[in-house]
Amino acid sequence: MNLLLYRGAEQLADGRLELPAGDRRLRHILEILKARAGDRLRVGRLNGPRGWAVLEEDPELERPCRLRVTEDEPDPPPSAPGRVLLLALPRPPALRRILQLAPQLDLERVVLTGSARVEKSYFHSPLLSAGEWREQLILGLEQAQVTRLPEVRVVLRLHELLSGDLEALLPAGGRRLLPHPGPWPGVAELTPAPTAWCLAVGPEGGWVESEVAALVQHGFEPLSLGPRILKVENALQRLVAQLDLLQALQPGDRA
Repeated sequence: MNLLLYRGAEQLADGRLELPAGDRRLRHILEILKARAGDRLRVGRLNGPRGWAVLEEDPELERPCRLRVTEDEPDPPPSAPGRVLLLALPRPPALRRILQLAPQLDLERVVLTGSARVEKSYFHSPLLSAGEWREQLILGLEQAQVTRLPEVRVVLRLHELLSGDLEALLPAGGRRLLPHPGPWPGVAELTPAPTAWCLAVGPEGGWVESEVAALVQHGFEPLSLGPRILKVENALQRLVAQLDLLQALQPGDRA
């Protein structure tokens, strides 16, 4: 935890913050940071400013702990606009890792959808049905030291997504990219380097051919990541890193 995140509702009337007994953040302060009264901690309000907090007392896991908060950064650092992930819903363990990655990769939105190779049972996982997805995003925010929560949407079927209001989910004017095994151009061949984009990342077995054809029909450009098949989260990190590097290296106007 590089940033202790709190919700506005957790602040007391005088602006101080109270962590309840047994709270995960309190356990981290006590067992990992080994902080004591008077120590300063980096904090941030969810979807709000960042700042510092001072422990008013030695923390104990069995009782609430109060911190005096100073929000000295009025606005969170701006997110890179127009970075959207269209993702075939993976198995819950992989989805947890990807949701934690989303804030670290500065994704603005994650759209989860079905595919011929996606088990329908994945949509009934407590990760989605019980709202655990939000907690996974918060873990990613804490790691990245940012406060702005990425948006998550769920569309059960890819064809419903493509035939619906697709434009409302994708960045305006952004490049639509479809990483998929095959003899396609690599990231280095994208000219100009896109700053706004949507990555349509399929399951580990890849999109089936009919899904590839439908995505291409809706403006997605097939893109190669090399001859080896990667785990979804590895492919995503590799893609975003390559796109960021390409943007940094290509001079001139970018779109």
